[in-house]
Amino acid sequence: MKVPKAGPREEDEIKKIMEDADSDGDGILTRSDIRKAFAKLAPSVPALRNSKPSCLAALFGRHIVTQALKVSDLNNDGCVAIANQEFDNLLNFRIRRESEETRRLTEEEIKNVIRGADSDGDGILSKAEIQKLFADLAPYVPAALRKWKLFCLDAFFRRAKVTQALKISDINTDGCVTIANQEFDNLVKFVVNLLHQK
Repeated sequence: MKVPKAGPREEDEIKKIMEDADSDGDGILTRSDIRKAFAKLAPSVPALRNSKPSCLAALFGRHIVTQALKVSDLNNDGCVAIANQEFDNLLNFRIRRESEETRRLTEEEIKNVIRGADSDGDGILSKAEIQKLFADLAPYVPAALRKWKLFCLDAFFRRAKVTQALKISDINTDGCVTIANQEFDNLVKFVVNLLHQK
């Protein structure tokens, strides 16, 4: 699914915050530098900006930095050099996240994402496929809900939502959702309500 190129912040603003995170001015962003920059850029996860973040917020920060390093750290030294392609990759990663964090999916896009969750193409969404679906939709969960429960990483909360989705959608109680019938419509309605709540 395509997302807009930039979120509410302009690319130059994001770039400046990332460059300013170079705490010792050596042209290298360490894991700690990247985490601090991402904390400044985290409009929907205020816990990351607290001086003493909670355990879950700290875990969230480490997770995002690990993801960022996977796509940007080309020489696998655990850092990102500002003067080369590594920094461009890191910047693109953050701009894409910025877009995801602020963008609201339409109902048609939600239907397409749910259909796409059928990884084996059998027309049935298993519980495992629905769990992955909820993980993929995490960036689109409203900020208010993420503030309450850091939905993106809180596996317990996500499992509860999957159970709730199955309870509402799974008409024949076989533990799956069939795409070609009312079960699919029920799941779409559940996900739309989850993602569009204020």
